[in-house]
Amino acid sequence: YNALLEMHRAGAPPNKVTSRDAVRACVESRDTTTLTKILDFFIAESYPSDAIAWSAGIKLCFLQDRTDTAEYIFRQLSSLRAPALTRDVRLYNTLIDGFGKRGSLVRALEYFGACLADPTVRPDVITFNTLLEACLRANAAERKSVGAKSRSVLRSMRRNDVRWDL
Repeated sequence: YNALLEMHRAGAPPNKVTSRDAVRACVESRDTTTLTKILDFFIAESYPSDAIAWSAGIKLCFLQDRTDTAEYIFRQLSSLRAPALTRDVRLYNTLIDGFGKRGSLVRALEYFGACLADPTVRPDVITFNTLLEACLRANAAERKSVGAKSRSVLRSMRRNDVRWDL
């Protein structure tokens, strides 16, 4: 983070590669606090960012049970417009996967719905497979509706012309 600030002060603005390296360093050191500082810095300065790196950052938040931070990162990234960040289906996939692995089908479905509604991304086979896995991991309170939700996911796959990969 300090290196990014120094680059900024020296008039050498960070680019996507620098962004990726900074996020990767936070992920490797498991530092979500600095991760959010970097995000806020990039947003404040409208610096370019990398969706793939931020997806890894969101995954780190889930690994540390910091779902609030994962959602904060996603919301902040979603508020950006090109060229700062090209939104990517991987961001949605990471959130669907994170909530699915925690047994929260409702939250996974919320992000799936947001993915379908987002005109800048298209769900892919990973999106659907991740959501089907979330159906399998649903907590006890959600199990009653899993069958119907699974069928709904499969119908959505057909509508989006995504081949089954089960």
